[in-house]
Amino acid sequence: MFDKLKNFFSPQKETPVDLQFFLKDETAAPLTDKQQFLVSLAQIIGEHHNHYTNTLSAGKNRDFYAEKMSTWYGITDAETAHDFIQSRLEEGFKHYYNQIIEEFKLTKGDVSLLPISDDEKEEFTFYFEHINEVLALREGQFWFTNGFGIADGFDHGRIAYVVKSSYTLGYLTEVEAWEYLEEIGEMAIDKFSSWNEYAKSYLLGKIFKIIKSQKIKVF
Repeated sequence: MFDKLKNFFSPQKETPVDLQFFLKDETAAPLTDKQQFLVSLAQIIGEHHNHYTNTLSAGKNRDFYAEKMSTWYGITDAETAHDFIQSRLEEGFKHYYNQIIEEFKLTKGDVSLLPISDDEKEEFTFYFEHINEVLALREGQFWFTNGFGIADGFDHGRIAYVVKSSYTLGYLTEVEAWEYLEEIGEMAIDKFSSWNEYAKSYLLGKIFKIIKSQKIKVF
């Protein structure tokens, strides 16, 4: 499943040149099944940034991780790391994104049926176009056979990615990192019953963050 996801989006300019998928730290002590589940929540993003798949540590590219944490999330130290993680656990993007998904389902993708302003219609048109791109994918019927679902997985994946990166940079202690991951894991278990559902949910959230110059890549 992750083998397909790694090719879902076109590589970004920030992607490491020496990108390796399913990277492992062969010297690391084995994780428990629960710990492996928790660190795997970060891997949809982590796979694009050479994150280890079998450790709490993200890996050895500390300068790269520090740059991403700073430019993407405004995280530069322990205080900003905790602030970001806690705020996203409480709020995140999922509520707004889930509303857009519901509007798409109710209108069957017809923005003109929404009782909103012209400016809002322009924004919704952009989002609806990306949803339609996902539905047009070769495996679209597989991913969305049981309905669209929710976008919560996007928040879960991003927060888990931030936790691993922040721990690696020394912004979080090991205890703090596992506690955050356990909280994310409980949320994910409450929302999803399989990795396919989680991945689909992440992708639904991701399409709302794609800028107009980016295109969704077919498997």
